[in-house]
Amino acid sequence: MFSTELGFTLEAAFREALNRRHRYFCIEHVLYAFCFDDGIIEVLTNTSVDIHGLKRDLENFFDREVEKFPLNSSEDEKPEEPMQTPALRRVLQRALLHMHSARKDIVSAKDVLVAMFSEEDSHAVFAMKRQGLSRLDLLNYIAHGVSKTSPYSLVGSESSLVPQHSEEEESTAEEEGEEVKPSGKKVLQYFTEDLTAKAADGELDPVIGREQE
Repeated sequence: MFSTELGFTLEAAFREALNRRHRYFCIEHVLYAFCFDDGIIEVLTNTSVDIHGLKRDLENFFDREVEKFPLNSSEDEKPEEPMQTPALRRVLQRALLHMHSARKDIVSAKDVLVAMFSEEDSHAVFAMKRQGLSRLDLLNYIAHGVSKTSPYSLVGSESSLVPQHSEEEESTAEEEGEEVKPSGKKVLQYFTEDLTAKAADGELDPVIGREQE
């Protein structure tokens, strides 16, 4: 259900939180991991995002705002695992709901990046907006190839101006990929298996109009 690319990114994000001794695993960790993902780098570059600036913004947020576990008294002591935040769970849930509504088989990293904009009070969205990025910019590039760095997009062998994407259209570009194969009770399973099971059973709660936690 989650693409291989997304599975690797979620695991990298979790390990970033773990290595920084953060108490919480949040969408900012996932956005930070996206800054090292080639597919997302392409999207952000074509939507005029300064990726190095975005990384610095998130690193400052990690250093100043995210609560940390105390240093272990013993080097051999296993570090405590961070807890997934409700905001991250909602983002993954929205990406899954979009996958089902679009009749897709795979949730991609791009789907999750778009879903992040639903968490308007998060620092992740604040950081992206500070870079001049909007959800509409993402949809225009992912669905239609409209780059903010150039007013033109190549369609086949012809160069043409692509009409702007409507904010109401929820479609994102489909990505080919394999479903992440389980390998024991690993990081990706720990944070997503309950969501995927609920999605398969049609038990995901609607999130539109839901009060922020």
